[in-house]
Amino acid sequence: MVQKNTLIQKLTSRKFLLSALAALAGVCALIFGENATVQTVMGALMVILPAVVYCITEGKIDAANVARIADAVTDAAQKLGANDNTVQSLEKIGVAATQMAECSEKNEK
Repeated sequence: MVQKNTLIQKLTSRKFLLSALAALAGVCALIFGENATVQTVMGALMVILPAVVYCITEGKIDAANVARIADAVTDAAQKLGANDNTVQSLEKIGVAATQMAECSEKNEK
């Protein structure tokens, strides 16, 4: 049996909401399809909305990956004896990427 919190999380997930919006747009296009304006708007929503959500989601994932990679590169540079300026520059990149990932997480809530 699905717990209440799990069900709420699933119903408020981006995937579900995006799917529901696309389905709603399709139904509206079928019901109100005689009007060219409605067809155009609903068709645009069904194409553009998933693409925008995909780009935003991938950007957040990439920011998190850059932070992890920057930390690993910084550690490797220190172990290989890189000069302090190089290590500091790498640390700044890691901090910036981490902040971007955290900002993205805050904007989700």
